[in-house]
Amino acid sequence: MAINWFAILAEDNPMPGPGNTPQTNAAAWGVPVDKVGDLGAQCDICAALLAKVKDLETATSIVRAECEEEFEKLRKLMRSLHTHFCVDGFPVTALRRLGLIPHGEGGVGHSKDEEDIAFTLRTHISNHEVFADFQRQGASSRDKGVHHAAEVRIWKRRVDEPAPVSVKEAGWESYADTASPWHMAFDGTDAGMRLYIAMRWENRSVSGGKDAGKGPWSEIKSVIIP
Repeated sequence: MAINWFAILAEDNPMPGPGNTPQTNAAAWGVPVDKVGDLGAQCDICAALLAKVKDLETATSIVRAECEEEFEKLRKLMRSLHTHFCVDGFPVTALRRLGLIPHGEGGVGHSKDEEDIAFTLRTHISNHEVFADFQRQGASSRDKGVHHAAEVRIWKRRVDEPAPVSVKEAGWESYADTASPWHMAFDGTDAGMRLYIAMRWENRSVSGGKDAGKGPWSEIKSVIIP
């Protein structure tokens, strides 16, 4: 799909640029050159990893985690281009070719499920509590509607144990909350352990595969259980 992005961004746009000079789709749609360059550089990194690792099933956990991390960076770059330039600038035909809207849909929309989630962590010593205040990235409102929830994935580890390097790393527990903040109380035996947390949006009204209606995972944050 990333290759399709490059092909379409590099195509000549039918509308000439300033001074009646030819221009690419990227220029016509206002996509900065540095953004296209960032996408290209990340594609090169991912291509190099794929060339080095032929079979992810037999690769080590460290290599798989590296691949997942780099491909998540690529997905975030593509989502960023979509969010900031596609919705108001890209023609519907281009959006269909990029796979951003299905064939047969005429309008251009941006699903809430595609938005990044933002959250901050805080603790309270009473009942050894941890709170995660969540909302849409860059927004002041926490409201996501009745069908939306924050999916929460946690890992609980000793402070001398390594941090999870990917949301797919084993040992996690999963929770969900429809209203901020997500909250969990631990017992005294957990005090002093480090809690790692990742979150993403989940639209419970969407049916389909296991990731249908779900947004991108956040970065993994951590806090010490009080």
